Amino acid sequence: MNVDKAIQTQLANIQKKIGKTLDQLYAWLKKSGLAKHGELRDAAKSGLGLGHGDANMLVTLFRRSTGAASAPPATADAALDLIYSGPRAALRPIHARVMKAIDKLGPFEIAPKKTYLSLRRKKQFAMVGPATKTQVEIGLNAENLEGGERLIVQKPGGMCQYKVRLAATSEVDGELTAWIRAAYDGAGGVGNRFSAPCVDRTFQCLGTSLRGPAAASEPFRWSETRVNASAEVAEVYGQPLEENFRRTRSRLPAGATSA
Repeated sequence: MNVDKAIQTQLANIQKKIGKTLDQLYAWLKKSGLAKHGELRDAAKSGLGLGHGDANMLVTLFRRSTGAASAPPATADAALDLIYSGPRAALRPIHARVMKAIDKLGPFEIAPKKTYLSLRRKKQFAMVGPATKTQVEIGLNAENLEGGERLIVQKPGGMCQYKVRLAATSEVDGELTAWIRAAYDGAGGVGNRFSAPCVDRTFQCLGTSLRGPAAASEPFRWSETRVNASAEVAEVYGQPLEENFRRTRSRLPAGATSA
């Protein structure tokens, strides 16, 4: 089994604690008749007296040995159980704090990978996962950010343009959130949201919400009162916001009304 030294040490400690060889532990898990990762992990915790991290690692390796865990996990929760198993389990609170901050930015998709979570809108804007046993790494796809000691600029051609490493939940601060927001906004296709027909879709740009009806035949309603653009972002497409409102209104279906 090709595992790193830290995992080998953890496995040796598990075998010593339980008094069973790895093959015997695998046989015990197989005999349980369970297949799902979470069910096997809970069985190992209750039946073998293992802690969460040890049980998670044992089940992860057992399922890999049977081929059940060869593909990327299907859900974010299952991915996190694998990603933050063993010696990296202590990093999970940092990951949770990062995701809590990102959730406040708006909707996005999570694509679980074997070693990280890919966060996407129209394209990937961030990658979150452990870099070492003591640090969580955030990869950002953004433009024109000023790199430095904390925000590390990456070489061209990589999967992301910037990386940030975190060793504590307190490092999930306003500065980090601003960098993530820049990546999030850049992945949302602001231009496409204004150029597409304003029917059957929800448009959000710089705090402006244009909500389309469930069917094109229904009246379209919108509200300028929902504008909440910051002073530092005064233009969209290089044109004043007022001009964009005028252009957007001109695309509304006949009979559209103002809320």
